[in-house]
Amino acid sequence: MRRRSNRASRLRREIDHWLATVRAWIAEEDFTTIKSALRLKRGVTLQRIYFVVVAKHFAHFLSASDLREDVAYATWMQLIDALNRSHFEKGSPTLARLFQTLQRCMSHKIARGVKVDGVVNYRLPSLSYRTRPALDGV
Repeated sequence: MRRRSNRASRLRREIDHWLATVRAWIAEEDFTTIKSALRLKRGVTLQRIYFVVVAKHFAHFLSASDLREDVAYATWMQLIDALNRSHFEKGSPTLARLFQTLQRCMSHKIARGVKVDGVVNYRLPSLSYRTRPALDGV
């Protein structure tokens, strides 16, 4: 438990440092420089910058790091789930829609109050799995 707590604490510090550094860089630069650094094509308009922190494990620990609305936290599996969900929503899939899906479905700020009330089936191209609520007392 202590080792897990230490890893989570270290990951939180690293993410906090990364977010602060990137935010400071963005504040100092104009959108043209940012677009060039991100290697975006000339025709792409940069309207808003979102931060998506993807971790192998422990994404739920990161939600306490930075609670601003422009940050989403996910594990790789949650990111894949959000990509699948965003493709099934109306309209064309965009990065903004992916971010909104992560915020709505994956964010632990929101998920803290969510109760799972039934069996849910997930199907990916090479994987199918089912989740179901735990029985009381188990």
